[in-house]
Amino acid sequence: ATSSHQEEIRWLYPVMQSVLEQAPTVDFEIIGDSKTLALSRTLPRTTVIHPMSWPAYQSFLALPGRDIGLAPFLPTAFNAARSHTKLFDIERAGTIAILADTGPWAKLPPAKQHTLVPMDQKKWIKAIVDASHSRQPTEKVD
Repeated sequence: ATSSHQEEIRWLYPVMQSVLEQAPTVDFEIIGDSKTLALSRTLPRTTVIHPMSWPAYQSFLALPGRDIGLAPFLPTAFNAARSHTKLFDIERAGTIAILADTGPWAKLPPAKQHTLVPMDQKKWIKAIVDASHSRQPTEKVD
């Protein structure tokens, strides 16, 4: 998560905090810089991965061990140009996706490998906790 994603990271912080309190089997992994590390330091079971090159990121996505990918969407200038790429990344990682019901994913048809959720933190908490109880990872896309 580059500086372009800092608003989403700050938005996710209370979501992550609540999920970690409610679901003791959930761990979070987030790609971020020193600001992300400082913010996440107080969260248990949370790992901050340093940003990496595109080829390294693609290899990283192929590593096993993840179940759920998150893609919130806030109305920022950066996000105005956003595409479906985050969904493709999540699918490549072989996980189910929890996506904002706005932005590039707003018109996605229903599918069992993704859930569209309004940008309401309580709804995101519920969606993540529910998904953690019924993990159904998709097959990896090569």
